[in-house]
Amino acid sequence: MENDHELEQLKKGIRERLERYIIRTGIQFNPDTDHVDQIMTGLAMRLRKHGRAYCPCRLPTGDRKEDAKITCPCRWHREEIERDGMCRCKLFTAPGFQAPPGDSHG
Repeated sequence: MENDHELEQLKKGIRERLERYIIRTGIQFNPDTDHVDQIMTGLAMRLRKHGRAYCPCRLPTGDRKEDAKITCPCRWHREEIERDGMCRCKLFTAPGFQAPPGDSHG
């Protein structure tokens, strides 16, 4: 139970930080709230394990300088959003993004 509470607190802190980020940048969270929650859980688990909220779709190397690039939001998210309408892990999307029909994690 204590670990669940800790994980929820970490998720809350990450979400608050990222909400401030999206307000500043004009990007948005994926409209699929279940997917966003799954990614937030992954970020919180990595924060607890590694001390930083590394993107759950990229592998930390152990080199803190190199791994700083994959701290959410990762170095590549803007380029991916511009190119694909969403970042690689699908946490962030372009403003007004709508998932294609049949894509439950769009």
